[in-house]
Amino acid sequence: MKRTVKKTMWLVFILLSVAGGLVMYLINEHESLFEILDDQDLIKNLSISIASVALFLLVSYQSSTLVLKFVPYDQSKFAHYSWYFILQFLISGGLSLLTAICSAAVTVYANSGRWLGNTSYFSVDIYFVLLSTVFVQIVLFLIYFLVSSMQRQHRSEKLTMLLESEYIKLLQEVAVRKLEMDSLAPEKQYLQELDGIDLTDINYIYSEQKIRYIQSEVRGKTMFEGLTLSELIRVLPSDQFFLASRHLIINRSSVKSYRIMSNYNIELELNPPFHLKTTLSETATRLFKAWYTRGKDDLAE
Repeated sequence: MKRTVKKTMWLVFILLSVAGGLVMYLINEHESLFEILDDQDLIKNLSISIASVALFLLVSYQSSTLVLKFVPYDQSKFAHYSWYFILQFLISGGLSLLTAICSAAVTVYANSGRWLGNTSYFSVDIYFVLLSTVFVQIVLFLIYFLVSSMQRQHRSEKLTMLLESEYIKLLQEVAVRKLEMDSLAPEKQYLQELDGIDLTDINYIYSEQKIRYIQSEVRGKTMFEGLTLSELIRVLPSDQFFLASRHLIINRSSVKSYRIMSNYNIELELNPPFHLKTTLSETATRLFKAWYTRGKDDLAE
């Protein structure tokens, strides 16, 4: 597949070089296609024109690959493509335009011994070069846009398939674990080792977008199936775990600190940090104070 793409690219490159070189030669000679056959140096002059266009296209393409080094990925698609388009015109367009002028200067000086500024290049031919530069840059940008869009979609689909397969695998493991636990004892036995994680290792348990997670010291973030948070809090040790909200159960050891806000509610700071809201409601604040203070008193005793 890659070899076929490379062969196609080289074929397109050669065809564009030949076509562009022929057009440039016709413009420079101010002749039609059949009139150039009388030129005694046709092969030489046409070869120089084709080589100049090939060099122009090669520099345009190669310099456009440098643009990605200066365009950040951590931004929206619109911002990314906007920056790419601007930088491509500045880098690739500027270098290819400079290459076209330099190659023309070398060719003119080699043939006639004159400097390019002493010819009609900057009053006639430069417009054709500028138009060709803009056209090539637009084509290169469209190619990059199409290829990168396809790559983004492919990566997204691949990531989705990977996540789905990992999630299905996890559900299967949990189902097996649940059957094992159910065969031994009810909920209390299940809680002795929650999905293979000891209760003492759990920092907090939370739900997000209808999926429940356990954050633990040993295994980090882990998805699990089984009891809901409202069911879990009934069987978890009350002196160790507290239902901070409908979506969050915290372990006492995970409470790094808390601060009282202007409305006298409490905002928790957990360890490891928790990415969702940790501001307690009025009712939860009163219960948390009693629970947290009771635990401190127990430790003191």
